[in-house]
Amino acid sequence: MKIRSIKSRWLYISASAIAAIALIGGASFAQSKKTTNQQVVPAPVHYWADISNGGSLMGFGMPSLPFGMGKSNNNNWSDAYHGMPGKHADLTINHNSFPNQIKASQAVPSNAGLGKAINLLPTTPTKSTTQPPEEVQNPIDRYKLEKKDFKISFYWGCGATAKAGQPKFIQIKDGKIINNGFNMQHRGDTPWPQNNEAYSRWPNAKDNRGFGGNASLSGNHKISGANIPASLSFNIAAAQDFMDDLKISSTGDKSGIISLSWNNDQVAKAYFFSAFGMSGNKNELVIWTSADVPDDGSGLFNYLSADKINQYLKEKALLPASQNKCDVPKGIFANSDMVMVRGIAYGPDTYLVYPERPKDPAVTWVQEWTAQIRNKSLGMHMVGMSGMMMGGASTAGMTEEQKRQAKCDAAKNKSGNVGSAIGSALGGGVGGLIGGAVGKKKATENPDCN
Repeated sequence: MKIRSIKSRWLYISASAIAAIALIGGASFAQSKKTTNQQVVPAPVHYWADISNGGSLMGFGMPSLPFGMGKSNNNNWSDAYHGMPGKHADLTINHNSFPNQIKASQAVPSNAGLGKAINLLPTTPTKSTTQPPEEVQNPIDRYKLEKKDFKISFYWGCGATAKAGQPKFIQIKDGKIINNGFNMQHRGDTPWPQNNEAYSRWPNAKDNRGFGGNASLSGNHKISGANIPASLSFNIAAAQDFMDDLKISSTGDKSGIISLSWNNDQVAKAYFFSAFGMSGNKNELVIWTSADVPDDGSGLFNYLSADKINQYLKEKALLPASQNKCDVPKGIFANSDMVMVRGIAYGPDTYLVYPERPKDPAVTWVQEWTAQIRNKSLGMHMVGMSGMMMGGASTAGMTEEQKRQAKCDAAKNKSGNVGSAIGSALGGGVGGLIGGAVGKKKATENPDCN
């Protein structure tokens, strides 16, 4: 894999050489051991591109939702980071001497479907918060705050049957954990230094155009503007472009073995999957992950550095890039009203610095700019959706109007329970989006409710 500059050469730093980097995005580079005597002037300009393919919601019976079905103008900065459905890119740039002042124009290839250029603009100051985003909170903490009486059962590992010693569980009574007899790890590595007001962003309030389903970022990119080096240009190759749809599918049902399969992406480095099942009657949430070791999984649904991917593969917390099948143990979701599967494919993490390091250690390395491009693909899949959406109330002896109203009420109640379960299980923007859509859209679109 190679990336070529448009006008001149820059140094491509592979993810395996990140040990030479002290900090990207607000910071400097460390000198390598071989050039300890070489002076380095860190780059003042830092560019980030978080690229994400969040898939579509076709698997949820909601084909009219806009994401993934063509361009829309509801594209928001951080949609890529949060893995929202559809294709997204969070683009940011910062100059250390001019924080939150850079107004940049980025020339993009025509296949992006965004015209000739997009504008990265300063952010509007907002009130800070000490509360982390929901998708990076431990799910135990989230449920402790939201549920008074609840049980969360954890399973892990691919296989036809659950391993000995499973499930581990937490019992919550009156908002307090009274049984916490296990130690679940919380892996994750998702630095987000560009999420601050020093960085100019796209999309923004003045330009929130979205990507179409066939959009591509592959090609030449040049960033220009006041206080931006004229050399800031690079080429995004196919390996750094939007990854393919994950396309999660399953066979079997929640009472037996659920066999998952997915699309193998040639540039994927590893995979991770999780499933959630909610039992409204028993007030219980069942969580399963594909990891071969205990991990709640909430920290793994985002970008991972190459070092962390390699570490977690060795720990068997992630599935190797060569794998495209995994069995969910038999019967662990038998009592669940629904089973939601979520997965992620980790893509390449590319670092650039211009100009390249001088070969002569006596020559000072004066850096002009750095850039980071990272990729991921996510997908969601629901097992047994059709049966879950059917009402079960008796309508004997009712008039046709009463039957229609009863079916409508059943649809609203069932959809509300399901939506609440999904929203709580997933958390964050995706949880709210899917949970709200299932809980409201499905009920209101029921013909019995018209």
